[in-house]
Amino acid sequence: MARKPLNFDPPGEASAADAADGDWTPEELGKLPLLEFIPALSPEFSSPTHQADWCDVLERVEFEPIVCCNDTAIQHYKTETTLHGLVRLLCRNPRLHIVYMTYDHDRAQLMGTRAMELAIRAGLRPPKGSARKTSWATDQGGGMETMSAQQSREGCPIDLLVVDDPMQEHDAIKKECRDAVEKAVNHYRMRMAISSRLPGKGSTLAIMSRWNLDDLIARMQAQEGDKIVSIHHPAIIDIDTDHERAWAPNVISLERLQAERRRQKEIDPSEKMFFARVMGDPRPDLFSGFGDPTYYYDVPLQWGFREAIGMDLSYSVRAGSDFCGLVRVYFNGDRAYVRKASRCRKDSTPSIVSALHEIMGDQQQMPIYMYASGPEVGLLRYLHEQGFNIVTMLARYNKTVRATKTMARWNAGEIMVPHNEAWVPGFVQRLKTFTGMDGGVDDEADALVSACDGNWGISVGQGGFRAFGTRAVPTR
Repeated sequence: MARKPLNFDPPGEASAADAADGDWTPEELGKLPLLEFIPALSPEFSSPTHQADWCDVLERVEFEPIVCCNDTAIQHYKTETTLHGLVRLLCRNPRLHIVYMTYDHDRAQLMGTRAMELAIRAGLRPPKGSARKTSWATDQGGGMETMSAQQSREGCPIDLLVVDDPMQEHDAIKKECRDAVEKAVNHYRMRMAISSRLPGKGSTLAIMSRWNLDDLIARMQAQEGDKIVSIHHPAIIDIDTDHERAWAPNVISLERLQAERRRQKEIDPSEKMFFARVMGDPRPDLFSGFGDPTYYYDVPLQWGFREAIGMDLSYSVRAGSDFCGLVRVYFNGDRAYVRKASRCRKDSTPSIVSALHEIMGDQQQMPIYMYASGPEVGLLRYLHEQGFNIVTMLARYNKTVRATKTMARWNAGEIMVPHNEAWVPGFVQRLKTFTGMDGGVDDEADALVSACDGNWGISVGQGGFRAFGTRAVPTR
């Protein structure tokens, strides 16, 4: 059992037995803030003050429902802080039921064993014969279940769901694995919504390295029904600037981080692993993106074809990203022919109106598809009032994920550009530099994705369309 320091004045009234043997009781430990609880229970650790915001979340879940995503850099004591936080919750309420999900059974056993060790140290001794590595209970009926995302704990009540690295790096690149993890998490969230006795029916905490732009954190952040608390601490703050510094220099120094970055860059020039695990910033693979174009000479004019405009008005504080992108596309079955692409300054409404009239020509009722967010709604409503057929789409994922299917069609030669038009080289070059990162020159790429998704359907997951008016989308 954890020992009190000498001359310690315990919170609340201490019993005679406590004063005699100097041991903490679980009730006394539970009254400590988590930043004090950790060194009290485990004197080998100092207080993780750099994890103060995460400790705050682990304390708040007892009183309010929270959905939190934490992609803090590795080796900064996220997991140890989390396990201590869960044991503290059980000290405060030994009837809590916690489900802890990780990437495989071996890891689940390791985390279950560690959590049980901490619980025993805190005085929460499981009833004799009831404890296993992956399932143990307190003497008041609460406890902790640890499992992999592939396993089942069907039937167990849940008050708190903790998802700690549910995938390994080689699984994160497989969409079917990401889908399976999301399905498992949603399954236990539904169980928690019914069975939890905590306020608001429990909390969900996701702690993970971000290996992929379409990972669990990205999908959770895209859920409109949740108000997400995001904790993001890259190990290097202001990276690649003159003000570069370590986030927690007492844990890992800037010099050590810089040395590791240099070593990783020799192995992987894309720095995908470094940015995923150390910076919480997933990067697209080097081989992904828009490749060399496929050209067409003539457009096959047939009945049943469709034409549409894709538009991008994405607002950004970065310089160089202040253009509106417009792309007119002719669709014939599973083939798309880019007829024209243009850009204009998006800070001038008259120039956007003029550019739309120019690219649409005599087809002024052509549908204009666009992924829309809050800042653009006023301008879109104005364009609708000017007679344009504006159709907005709900953006569930980030722009790189949304672009995936359009990229695949482009690289397969199913999206083509004209052979001899002056605007084509610049358009193609800007597509090939598309990364999806904030501040990139990606307005035309986003516009092309919007046109293709509007015609062929949303790229990923469930989306939706919303028309400002009732105009029909013309089909010829």
